[in-house]
Amino acid sequence: MVKVENLFLLLSVVFGLGILFVNPLFRTPDEVRHFWRSYQVSQGTILPSKSGTVLGGTLPASIVHIEDWQGPKSIIKILADGSTPAHSVLNYKLSSESRESASFPNTALYSPIPYLGSAAGITIGRISDSPIIMGHLGRIFNLMLWIAICYLSIRLIPFGKFTLLVLCLNPVALQQAASFSADVLTLALSVLGVALVARCFTLPHLSTRYLLGMLVVFSLLGLCKQPFVALSLLVLIVPIKQFGTKRRYGIWSTGIIVASLAAALLWIATTNKFFIPTRTDVLIQPSEQLRFVALHPLHFVESLVQTYVHQGLHISEGLSGLLGYGDLAIPAWATALLYVALPISLFTNTIASPLSKYKKTFLLALGALIFCAINLLIYMSWARVGAPLIEGLQGRYFLPLITLLPFFASKGRGWQRLAGFALVATVCLNLVLGLRVLAH
Repeated sequence: MVKVENLFLLLSVVFGLGILFVNPLFRTPDEVRHFWRSYQVSQGTILPSKSGTVLGGTLPASIVHIEDWQGPKSIIKILADGSTPAHSVLNYKLSSESRESASFPNTALYSPIPYLGSAAGITIGRISDSPIIMGHLGRIFNLMLWIAICYLSIRLIPFGKFTLLVLCLNPVALQQAASFSADVLTLALSVLGVALVARCFTLPHLSTRYLLGMLVVFSLLGLCKQPFVALSLLVLIVPIKQFGTKRRYGIWSTGIIVASLAAALLWIATTNKFFIPTRTDVLIQPSEQLRFVALHPLHFVESLVQTYVHQGLHISEGLSGLLGYGDLAIPAWATALLYVALPISLFTNTIASPLSKYKKTFLLALGALIFCAINLLIYMSWARVGAPLIEGLQGRYFLPLITLLPFFASKGRGWQRLAGFALVATVCLNLVLGLRVLAH
């Protein structure tokens, strides 16, 4: 029987590269701004620059205007006809001497960590002197880093392998992986963190090296997106006996949680002075919004409920079925099959999750905490103070939450092979339809 991680490797490479080359550069949400931040990181620039109401940095003019030259064509179509009406896109050269100020406030405040893969691709791409080639190499390196981390995670996790397969081959997740998005490493590190914690249950003893690895992964996650710092609390579900002594358990569990939180708070403190609201049509005041929520928590709860009453369907579609800028939809019936595949995947295991009901209840509370933190962060950064709805929510923001599902895995009842085949068929169907949607 083919190992789940090897199956993931094959499908992620085939469909990941397919999406990468079929989907035109910068045809995912905010991708050109993620590209600018990646380029900035590739130059060794850690912090953005701020001038008045402009937050971003000074970049080569050819990088700033790359979207105009790339146009709506994918690299496959560019190679097929060789030109746009104005100029051959592939002959568009990098001009380091001519520089312009670029504004990308929604990506400038990200730490360099989520851009390590794409920045490495851009650095190598400079040899070609072509921004278009740099763009595609950045995408390729991001995709390869994603595949490597997810492959390792599926290999390491002792239960819930098919659940991670379905999650990591989600069309929206794979499109993000084949782009410059900062969400790529956020989801990959979330998957790896969960896999490392789950593996703790099957190891006879947790070595110092293993625990240091967990500390590094959760600290890096804290530097990607702050709400997912809470995933470091997963270390609390690991049995004390795995650490050897209560003292060692206390030191390491506290150290991992504090390190992740400290990394996130350090970056927030460093970049707080640079903050400029992304929206200009309404007054955005994050600190005032947080104070309002603290004083009127029931209003926030009402806004949360009303948001999902009015926008819940769209948000759920964005979790698995909306590609491109969010304007290309995979057929709803296929997306529905993918949603059904997730709970089914929990019953395809040879090893069941050893968690007690108490610890599973803790995981549900942790998931609720992260869910509320994501909504609160968007409410603070995208809505006016006291707004009745949480605007700007996208389904893809919640993908890392799904990483908690393997902890609810049950042992299969003898039909794992048939179920596994059905899961893979469902995933492949959605990916084929996704490629078809992107190509047209």
